[in-house]
Amino acid sequence: MRCWGATVAVLAALSVGGCLYADTINGEPQARIGKSTPGPHYVGSEVTMTAFESTDPDHDVLSATWVAVQCEDAAGNSCPPDQSQIIGTKSDSVSTDFTFQVRDKTPVLVTLTVRDDRGATTQDWMYVEVQNRDPEVDLQRQPVGTEYTLGTSVRVVARGTDPDGDAPLYYAAQAKPPRGSLPDQTRFEKFSETSDEAIWELEPDVSGLWVVEVTVRDGTGADAGEVVKEIPVLFVDDAPPCVTATDPLAVSGASYVVDTAGGVRRFAVTSVSDDLDSYPAASGPYQGEAEFRWFIASPDTSGQFVAVSGNTANDYFVDPSAYAPGDVVKVRVEVIDRIERGPLPCADDIGMCSYTGDASCLQRVTWEAEIR
Repeated sequence: MRCWGATVAVLAALSVGGCLYADTINGEPQARIGKSTPGPHYVGSEVTMTAFESTDPDHDVLSATWVAVQCEDAAGNSCPPDQSQIIGTKSDSVSTDFTFQVRDKTPVLVTLTVRDDRGATTQDWMYVEVQNRDPEVDLQRQPVGTEYTLGTSVRVVARGTDPDGDAPLYYAAQAKPPRGSLPDQTRFEKFSETSDEAIWELEPDVSGLWVVEVTVRDGTGADAGEVVKEIPVLFVDDAPPCVTATDPLAVSGASYVVDTAGGVRRFAVTSVSDDLDSYPAASGPYQGEAEFRWFIASPDTSGQFVAVSGNTANDYFVDPSAYAPGDVVKVRVEVIDRIERGPLPCADDIGMCSYTGDASCLQRVTWEAEIR
């Protein structure tokens, strides 16, 4: 007969055979870590661990002691259990969850020590991987708008943030042109950069849909996170200027009387709308002013329009004393902007004319005056 126990004492004085039993051998518990939160895990994530699968061969009541250590390196080789690196501890029943919050992008070493009623212990451990989140970026056009006139510039503003708090952020951008663009005729350059934002300025050479692609990275290594985002910038051709107001009102077929007793008569364009060259001129870095070309047809020119040399103002004065009563004088003005468009597509005897055939946007107006 074999007798098991923590201590076996053979009493020689006893004349009868048998065994003397003391306490049985205490079986070692088994610690098993489980993870309730599947991940991925990031800085700020709450991670919940479980120990309820831990067992004891003697069915003792088990307690669990947890320690979570934020490692110092990305490989998890240095995870010292000193106070500065410990991000969570707990002692409780194995049926109670353990939760900690990730503090950095390095792995977290979690150890579980399970103890039974009689002091036997065992350990299990697990690395919890922490991933880097990509930065985020918001893109804006300045000035705010849906389309821009060729000949102006647009600034693209990129404002970056990083959910992990990584700093500094690094910015890069490229301008993707439409067909027909020549790289050496386009200006695309960085205007300014901080960790919070970067600004580029685009001044293209052709109209069409341009796309600015911005890349933001939260580091310089191979494991750095990055985000790539695009913003469209539509450039349109500078449209012809439009005569929007005259004095007197220029009406096709109308005739004005100029009385010799009334003195000189003024004919003027008082308002011109244009993308860049309006009249009066608008304020802005790319704004100019419309220009005027005047023509006169009278008996002195045999009724043919002749350019008025040297007059680039917005008005022209007819002196009735220079003509005989009954003479018909025609005053014509053509308005131009900075774009060389060539001659207007109208015959010389057409008083009102537009490059586009739009009667609401005239580049030529003509007054007819009868001297009395």
